Amino acid sequence: MFKISRFFLDGFGTRSAFYQDFEINFLDDEQRAKDAVIYGISGTGKTTFLSAFFTLFSPLKKHFISQKRDKTVKITDYYSKEPTVVLAEIPIDDNNLGFD
Repeated sequence: MFKISRFFLDGFGTRSAFYQDFEINFLDDEQRAKDAVIYGISGTGKTTFLSAFFTLFSPLKKHFISQKRDKTVKITDYYSKEPTVVLAEIPIDDNNLGFD
């Protein structure tokens, strides 16, 4: 299974949940990717974060998570006028090409 070690967002979101120069490190003390849980109260940006995250793996507009919840939302509503950056670092070693 692929495990993400770092995730970075810049210039993505809505007025209430806008990510600018935001990075999450998913590494443990031995620099191995670990499991994580995203939680928070309503309106803190969990769905916005997950929308950006899954856009990396399925960039089609029809798969945009926030649009599934609210049909009036468009993926372009989440991009700022400045360049938007959505990055995930996925380490792959020679012995395990990301598959368990």
